[in-house]
Amino acid sequence: MADEPNYLLGFLFTLVAGLSTVLGVGFIPLVNSGLVTKEKGLAASLGFAAGVMLWLSFMGIMGREAAEFFEKHFDHDHGDHKDEASHQHEHGDEEVPIRIAIFGFFFLGLVLTSLLEMVVDTCFGHGHGHSHGGGAREVQMGEHHDHAGHSHNDDEIKPKEGGSKLLETQATSAVFADEGHGTERDSNLMKVSVMAMLALALHNFPEGLAIFFSSATGDWMVLVGIILHNIPGGAAVSIPIHRVTGSYAKAISGTLFAGIAQPLGAGFGWLLITVFDAGTPTDYVYGAIYSATAGTMVAISIAGMLPEALATASNFFVLSAVAIGFLFMETTIIISDLTGGHSH
Repeated sequence: MADEPNYLLGFLFTLVAGLSTVLGVGFIPLVNSGLVTKEKGLAASLGFAAGVMLWLSFMGIMGREAAEFFEKHFDHDHGDHKDEASHQHEHGDEEVPIRIAIFGFFFLGLVLTSLLEMVVDTCFGHGHGHSHGGGAREVQMGEHHDHAGHSHNDDEIKPKEGGSKLLETQATSAVFADEGHGTERDSNLMKVSVMAMLALALHNFPEGLAIFFSSATGDWMVLVGIILHNIPGGAAVSIPIHRVTGSYAKAISGTLFAGIAQPLGAGFGWLLITVFDAGTPTDYVYGAIYSATAGTMVAISIAGMLPEALATASNFFVLSAVAIGFLFMETTIIISDLTGGHSH
């Protein structure tokens, strides 16, 4: 007779996994090391965070986790007692519904992110879209043309004073333009940070279920794999928050909010079993949640983080930061595989 699952142990393991998200705050000193300017540091942090979330979405979630759950679901539908030849023949046919399911729920995640952004906009104000680093320059040019036209008239009376007044007006307008531009950028960055925090929380909730059910049976290696994923995820949330607020406490709070979703997922799993007697969620439900979460992460990275990063640094610099995020995320996936931590 199999041992009864230790749900307390499963919950404790899930709590540890969720708290490991806070370790992502350790990347903040690396970004603020002074090796690059403040503007480039901002671009590097956003590019790195976008790289982590994009690689996790495409390679970690859609390419593996969601695909595996949907594959198990459709394998059960076709039955498990078929010979190897028929299995290979039907595997190609099963690829089509798996891909359709992943794409459908991925697209649903994109739509839900748009709706979620509308809600967040009510908290951070309705902007005019993402800036592209030319706000101050455009104001300066506008002031230059206006005052240049005016100075031609003044030159007939005061030819020497016109030039100095023009420079003074340009400098003043540039200062106010920079201040307004910085305020708008901070608002955009804070919105991006909140969206990333919510997306990571959505991703962590089903992972909390997976850790809870697997760890309750003694499979603690899943915990190792999730922790390795949570650390760069925490960095993706904490770095932009710290860049905007300058507060480690707020950065830690953001990662805690995202990480606490995992023990909440464990609590939901416990309710399903002990209170509602509903059993564990189906493979199809897991696949759907993971695919939709991938859509949310991709939307935030492409429409939120990357435009803000490109507004403050060159394309190549941002691409380098994104590539580092790719590399770091793939490294955690490889280490997770080597330690046997990738299983559900």
